[in-house]
Amino acid sequence: MKTVLKCFMTCFLSFAALTFSFFLFPFSLSLSQQLSEMRIIGSGEFLPSELIASKKKDVNGEECAGLIIISDLSGLSFDSYNGIVDLNIKPGKYFLFLSPSERVVEVFSPEHASLKIILSEYGIQLRSGQVWQLKLTGEKRSNLISISVVRNIPDSKITIDGFEKGVETVQQVAVGEHTIRVEKEGYKPIEKTIIVSPTNILFEYNLVVVEPVITQFKSTPKEARVIINNAEKGITDFGDYIYPGTYQVRLIKSGYLDYNAQIEVKEGEEKVYNFDLIRNISVLKLTVNPPDAQVKINFQIYNQKTIELLPDEYDIEVLKAGYLSATEKLTLALGDTVNKSFTLSKNAGIINVTLNPPNAKILLNKKEYTGQKSFELLPGMYLTEISKEGYTSISENIQIKIGDQIQKTWSLQQLVGSLRYNVKPLNANVQLERGGRAVQNWEGMKYIKELPVGEYKLVTKLEGYRSKTSTLIVKENETVEENITLEEGNEYVTITNRIGSNYNFWIDGSPEGNTSASSISLPVGEHEIRMTDSEGKTVVSQTVKIKDLPGQKISIRTESIFPNVLESAALPGLGQFLSNRKVMGGIYAAAFAGAAAWHYLTLNNYWTKKDELQTTLNAFNSETVPSVQFEYGLKMNKLYAEANDLYKKTESSIWIPVAVYAVNLIDVLFFTPSAKSISISSLNNMEIIPFLSVNEFGYPTANFAVSF
Repeated sequence: MKTVLKCFMTCFLSFAALTFSFFLFPFSLSLSQQLSEMRIIGSGEFLPSELIASKKKDVNGEECAGLIIISDLSGLSFDSYNGIVDLNIKPGKYFLFLSPSERVVEVFSPEHASLKIILSEYGIQLRSGQVWQLKLTGEKRSNLISISVVRNIPDSKITIDGFEKGVETVQQVAVGEHTIRVEKEGYKPIEKTIIVSPTNILFEYNLVVVEPVITQFKSTPKEARVIINNAEKGITDFGDYIYPGTYQVRLIKSGYLDYNAQIEVKEGEEKVYNFDLIRNISVLKLTVNPPDAQVKINFQIYNQKTIELLPDEYDIEVLKAGYLSATEKLTLALGDTVNKSFTLSKNAGIINVTLNPPNAKILLNKKEYTGQKSFELLPGMYLTEISKEGYTSISENIQIKIGDQIQKTWSLQQLVGSLRYNVKPLNANVQLERGGRAVQNWEGMKYIKELPVGEYKLVTKLEGYRSKTSTLIVKENETVEENITLEEGNEYVTITNRIGSNYNFWIDGSPEGNTSASSISLPVGEHEIRMTDSEGKTVVSQTVKIKDLPGQKISIRTESIFPNVLESAALPGLGQFLSNRKVMGGIYAAAFAGAAAWHYLTLNNYWTKKDELQTTLNAFNSETVPSVQFEYGLKMNKLYAEANDLYKKTESSIWIPVAVYAVNLIDVLFFTPSAKSISISSLNNMEIIPFLSVNEFGYPTANFAVSF
C-alpha cells in the first residue's frame, strides 16, 4: 500500500512540474521579448543662444520652435500631434523643428517601448524662434545586470557614464567598465571607475561633509544672469557660497552670446571668475544715394545708416518715389561689419524746352507746366500742347524713356489783324495800350497793318479838349475802324486846400497823402472821395460826379446827425457799442436788463399777492360760519397790507429802467459826432476850408465851406 501511494505521489509531482513548466515557458518567453523603457533625465532646459532661421515655417506660416533631444540611444524617430516640420540628426543629438503650438512629442526606438513626452510636464513652453533641450536615455535588458550602489547618504545622486540615474540603490548596467559618480550638495563628490561582472555587483560609497567655498562671478559688461547647473543664481557681479565640485555655468545677457563654462570649485579655495561676453550682433553700414531714400530690412523701415543686427539672412530694399528701387539679399555672420552702397537710378526722362513766346502755356497730358524750362517725367507717352492767346497752337506726341534727355524748340505763329484810326482835331495825341502797358504812341490819323489780335485801349488827348478813352478788339485777318472826335472843355478841377494834417485823403480808393498836402487835379467824371482819421476810421465818404458846368456845387454828406441815437433808442447800449464804446454799451445793456428784470419780478410778486387776496375774499363771501369768516377777515387784512407794499415797490421800480434808458439816450446824443460834409465846385480852382474841432471826449466834429 505504501509502495502504491509513493508511486502515485511521484507521478503526480512529475505531472505538476511538467504542467507548471508548460505554463511558465510562454510567460518567460514574453518577459525575454519585452522591450525596456526610455525615460527623460531631469527637466527641459531653455537655450537662448540657439537660433532658428526665420525661413523655417510650419504649415500655418508661423516661425518654428526648436526641441533638441540629447540621447545615448541610436536609431530614434519622432512624431508629434502637429507633425515634425524638419529634423536634423547628429551623433547623440536630434534637432526637431516644431510648430510653436505643439504640446506632445512621441519618441520611437527599435529596442525600446515608445515614449510620449508631454512637454508641459517638463517645464517646456514652445515659442517661435526659441529652442529647448531634453535628455533621453534607456537600457537594453538583454545586456544588463543589476548592481547595488550603497551610500551612506541614501538620497545622493548617481551618475553612470555621464547619464544621471537618479537615487535608486539598484541600477541596471552592462557588464564591463563604467565611470560612476555619487554626489549631493554639501558633500564631497565621489567619482570612481568600476568593473561590473556577474560576481561584482555591490559597490559602497561614503560621502564626507564639506564646507561651502566663497565664489565670486563677474562679467564685462555687468548685469548678466548666472545659471549654475540649470538653476539661476544671480546677476553679475555677485558672490555666493558654493560647495566643492564641478559645475556647468552659463551667463546670459540680452544682445550678447551665452557664455558656457565648466568650473571646478575646490575645497578651501576661494576664487573669482571673470567672464568677457561677446556681443551677438553684426553691423551693417549703408551709403544711400539719394540720401533721403527709404531703407527696408526684412520689410522693417530703418532711418539710421549704421544698423546693428543679429546674425541672420536679410532682404534689403532701398526705394524712393520717382526712382527704380534696389534690392539685395545679405547674410550677416557674428561680428561682421559690412559696408553696402546703393545708388538709385531715376525712373524718369527729361524734356528741355525753348519757347517763343516764352510765356506760352504748356500742357503735358492735360497737366500744366507753364513757366518751366525743364520737365522730369515718368516713362510713357505724353500729348504736348503749346498755346497762347493770339497765337496758333501746337500739339505733339512725345515718348519718354528712362534716362532720356530730349531737347524741344517750339515757336508759335502770331495771329494779326489791322487798325484804321481817324481823329478830329488831327493834331490830337494818341496812345494805344494793352494790358496796362503802352504799345504805340502817335499824333493824328494812323493805319497799323499787322497788329496782334486781342483787346486794346485807345487814349486820345489834346489840350483844351476833354480826353477820350475807347476799347477795341482786334480779330484775326480783320480791320478795325475807330473814329474819334474830341469835345472842347475843361477836364480837371483843382483842390488847393484840404483838411488838417491829422487826416488822410483818398480819391477813388487811392491815397493822396494827408490833408495838408499841396493841390491836386481831379478829373471831370465820377469819383469816390474819402477821409480817414489816424486810426483809419472813415469820417467822410461820398461818391460825386463832377461836370464841366459853371457854378455847379456838390454837397457830400456821409453821416446822419442821429445814427447812434436811433440804435440806442431801439436797444440801450447798442449805439455806444457800434460807435466803438463797447464797454460803455455793455454797461448800459446790462443795467437796463437788470432794472427791467427787477421791475418784472416785483410786478409779478404783486400780481401773485393780489390773486391770493382775491381767493381769500371769495372764500370769505362763501363762508357761513362766523368764526371761520373772522379768520378769513384777519387773513385778508394781512394780504391787503402786503399787496399795498408790493404795489408801491412796483411804482418805484419802473423808474429805474426808465432812468437807465434816458441816461443811455443822453449819453449817445452827447457822444455822437456832428455831421460831416464837403462841397465841391466844378470850377477850375476851389478851396475847401475846414472848420474842425475835437470835443471833450476826443471825437472830431467837422464842417466845410468852399471858397471860389
